[in-house]
Amino acid sequence: AYGVNYEMGIEYFLNSNFSWGLNTAFFWTNFYTVKVTDGISTEVKKLGREDNINVSNVNLTTGLRYYINK
Repeated sequence: AYGVNYEMGIEYFLNSNFSWGLNTAFFWTNFYTVKVTDGISTEVKKLGREDNINVSNVNLTTGLRYYINK
């Protein structure tokens, strides 16, 4: 499976030691085949168009950072 990942962030310095940051990320991919095993034999199954497994996500984070040596 092929995938796409985008990520972008910004950081604002409140003063010389503290900053506030905001980050957003987007990950997109689908699985079209799965490997099924029963412990003895393994079989690769192709999924139908409506059965594809979507593992995409959007991630938003924010945080406060302290710089020690500034």
